Amino acid sequence: MQFPSKLLALLALTLGGLGSTGLRAQSYYILTDVGTLGGNQSWVNAMNASGQAVGYSYTVSGNVHAFLYDGKMHDLGTLGGASSVAQGINDSGVVAGYSSPTGQDGTEHGFFYNGTMHDLGSLGGNFTDVRGLNNSGEIVGASQEMGDTVWVAFYYASGTMTGLGNLGGSQTYAQAVNVSGQIAGFTLSMNGHTQPWLYSNGNLTNLGTLGGDYGVAYAMNSAGHVVGDSTNADPSLQTAFLYDGTMHNLGTIGGNYSGGYGINTAGVIVGGSTIPVAETEHAMRYASGVMTDLNKLGIAGGAGWTLERATAINDAGQIAGYGKNPQGVYHGFILTPLLKPAVPKITAQPAGLAAKKGATVKFTVKATSTAPLAYVWKKDNVSLKNGAKISGATSASLTLKNVIKASAGKYRVVVSNIVGNTTSAVAKLTVN
Repeated sequence: MQFPSKLLALLALTLGGLGSTGLRAQSYYILTDVGTLGGNQSWVNAMNASGQAVGYSYTVSGNVHAFLYDGKMHDLGTLGGASSVAQGINDSGVVAGYSSPTGQDGTEHGFFYNGTMHDLGSLGGNFTDVRGLNNSGEIVGASQEMGDTVWVAFYYASGTMTGLGNLGGSQTYAQAVNVSGQIAGFTLSMNGHTQPWLYSNGNLTNLGTLGGDYGVAYAMNSAGHVVGDSTNADPSLQTAFLYDGTMHNLGTIGGNYSGGYGINTAGVIVGGSTIPVAETEHAMRYASGVMTDLNKLGIAGGAGWTLERATAINDAGQIAGYGKNPQGVYHGFILTPLLKPAVPKITAQPAGLAAKKGATVKFTVKATSTAPLAYVWKKDNVSLKNGAKISGATSASLTLKNVIKASAGKYRVVVSNIVGNTTSAVAKLTVN
């Protein structure tokens, strides 16, 4: 896990490291690598309805900066210090997060960005951690009071930051706010235990846990359904929960940990879960009562990736998160669902050819379907490789140069995608 802020570092210590379009589950996706701001790593924290994503990335200089991705990476800068992290984005493209202010590296102030980065200030201390915002521009998070010893959940609107008080604990953290102004968060007690809560119209609801002493809320949808993670009665198990008036244990994909980090209007949940034996985290999707490892789905462009955590899902079914790319480096990703995936369909078969010895010949196939398409040409059922006399062995057109009698035979091509494959008719080559 990554802990870029002082607040998250505190959580790591506290928890001991325990760590329609889109309205139905999809099985096939296209992966988009969001890239970086010039450094070698990036992480996506949030995404809005149109698929714009935000998070943080290393820059060429080695600093961490907040970014907005809308097809390309945009460096949002800082409040004057060295670093910044984007934590949320609403449907108007307003971004919220935290940054070190001018001359105060080592501290954090909350910000919102609407073309310019604005400092939210604090509740009296040097640290403010923004966790989310809604479409009205209302922002929530946690800020330290004078002396930097106590974190207090806050609500920010119309230029004013308001502390929500201790809410029954020694420290409080607001994590998400929805379109109705409901706020989800958690409380840290004097004995180090945490309890998730839902704050609505001035009323606080303690959500309870899954039987253990720790529970944290991470995200909430427009219906006020909350997701997070909680220890179980067996303290070795910490699993994702859904609260919709009742706490539901979502289980894992085989390991001892899972967490829910995003939920859309339809109630599809995304997050991470450890896998058996290795106990390494894999990104997961929970829909219709089933938790699925995203790495086991059909993902175009996903070869060589290990998707470690999904952090957001929108109502179009797009999923954002981060994982290790084929080079083993952390990059943020966006998965876009394919609504009608299909096996390749060949629309123009390769034609048979007759050629004279020494000639150049070309076989061509045309195919359509869910992209990307891959091609493998074969001669007499043996796959061909590019070389001095062969080119296009893995493309839609195969070229053979300086053909000889041994070049004659039966040629065909296998066209494949993430759904399946289709083999062309035989195209016979004769050489005179």
